[in-house]
Amino acid sequence: MRAFLLGLVAASAACGARSDLFVDESGPPIDPPEGECGNGVVELGEACDAGEANGERVPALALEVDGEELVVAPIVTSEDAVSFYDYTSVSAHTGFEAPFTSLAFAHVARLSSELSIFSIHNIDRDSSGVATGQGFARQRYSGLPPGAFVALSDEQHELFLAGASEAEGDWQWQDNTDGGVIGGLPLPGDWRVDFEITSSSTTAYSFIDAGGPIDLPFRQSAALIARSAGPSCTRTCESIRCGDGVVDAGEVCDDGNTTDGDGCRGDCLVFD
Repeated sequence: MRAFLLGLVAASAACGARSDLFVDESGPPIDPPEGECGNGVVELGEACDAGEANGERVPALALEVDGEELVVAPIVTSEDAVSFYDYTSVSAHTGFEAPFTSLAFAHVARLSSELSIFSIHNIDRDSSGVATGQGFARQRYSGLPPGAFVALSDEQHELFLAGASEAEGDWQWQDNTDGGVIGGLPLPGDWRVDFEITSSSTTAYSFIDAGGPIDLPFRQSAALIARSAGPSCTRTCESIRCGDGVVDAGEVCDDGNTTDGDGCRGDCLVFD
């Protein structure tokens, strides 16, 4: 009996020593091959794999210029759009105004996450000390989503809705800034607003992104585009999610984490 028990112990030890039958005992362990991204199975080296649903990142907000889409970030302030416009001395005072220059930019109010489009032309002599004389600008907006409205116009007749989804601006100035604000644009949202300056006495035209100015063409449409949905997994099987530091479709902000109270709510849907 004692010999039988010793045999079982020896057999058990031998079995344990061979538990990994795939180890090449003549060298270091060999890692199994990485998975094939795009087959719909999350394998080694992949954060996700949605198969044919894998895709390129879709930004929450983009600017289309000359057929090319550029990822843009809005100007985010604690003030609402009208307060940020700061209409005094019959002029805007956002800090972006410049002589003989037309500007456009997207603005988000931090507490409400409301998105607006600003149009600004020229600069105010009273605040800048620069005399620019008389000038004019005419601008057209199309594709406005339901609920969009004129939040501010320097003069009531200068920026106005021209239909269910269109607005027009017709500004004339004398040594001051003219412009206006289109509000009520949902974010996240699915819309495309085309805008163009059809005629102007200004000599430069730019879209102000949070990272700097982007040149815009006169008398040629540009578009601000919002999208609310995109893939959850990239073509290289990297996860697209709130907290990855990129503002993707369906998000309002993304500061690289999912913590509340640090500027962007943990679900990436509200600035806080």
